[in-house]
Amino acid sequence: MLVGSYSHQFFALNAATGRVHWAFHANGPISGAASVVDGVVYFSTFSHRTYALDARSGRLLWTWPDGEYSPVVTDGRRLYLTGRGRVYALVRMVPRRH
Repeated sequence: MLVGSYSHQFFALNAATGRVHWAFHANGPISGAASVVDGVVYFSTFSHRTYALDARSGRLLWTWPDGEYSPVVTDGRRLYLTGRGRVYALVRMVPRRH
């Protein structure tokens, strides 16, 4: 189970026991649902930042300087991020091989 809090903490909990699997400290209060896409959990804060964390470990993968409430949806090709008055269409960048 994934939950955010007004104390700036985002938690992955064991649904059966309530035990904390991992926790992440964000830059602001969290209100709204998280999204999980391809093993990445996304959530946004009232301080208008969206976070992408590894769903298994809670490790920070990247952040985006906009967002609030429900963070992302996907059509399988793009990740759509809802910001304040904007919608962003993000695509995965594949690193170049040298």
